[in-house]
Amino acid sequence: MHMVFTREHPVVGKLSVAWLKRYVDDDTRYDRFLCPASDDPELSEYRDTCPNS
Repeated sequence: MHMVFTREHPVVGKLSVAWLKRYVDDDTRYDRFLCPASDDPELSEYRDTCPNS
């Protein structure tokens, strides 16, 4: 994650904060941002489980 905060990007920012809150603060409420559910009909298969859940 070196240099991740040098450029503004909303998705990178959201995922970075969620990752830090989840793994540094051990706050499992952020799992849903790291492994979101999807109802995209274009996908043939999607699993919305995190390895840590």
